[in-house]
Amino acid sequence: MTTESDFWHEHVKALRSFGRVMRLENILDKGTSDVIYNLRWLHEPSRMGWVELKRLPKWPVLPGTNVWLPHYTYEQAFFLEQWGKSGAGAFLLAHIANEFVLVRWDHAVTVQCGVTKSVLLALACVHDYKRFPVAKVLRCLTAT
Repeated sequence: MTTESDFWHEHVKALRSFGRVMRLENILDKGTSDVIYNLRWLHEPSRMGWVELKRLPKWPVLPGTNVWLPHYTYEQAFFLEQWGKSGAGAFLLAHIANEFVLVRWDHAVTVQCGVTKSVLLALACVHDYKRFPVAKVLRCLTAT
């Protein structure tokens, strides 16, 4: 399985055509999200926000088993929640097996505490297979 850095290079950088997207490595605050963005979709005003990137090689085998995203800490979930509450965009973007799942800030702590696949997909504002869904992700990241 590839790393979050690979996830960035393979998929998330595609958003650069729609504004500014930057990957961060912040050793001062362990909760800081991986990506900061300022993006525009169609004729809407640009929107700033944060994205936490996570990868998981496969879904749990049993339907009732919780999905645990590697290295997704409470501090990271809390960071998304705090920025989301302040009005910024704040999202968790997970690449699990061959699926992409984007979750808004208001579900970040819930996901970090552990949810089943069916609950995670119900919480998602974007869920797609195989190809990174640039337009769907962009619409969600820039919605107010």
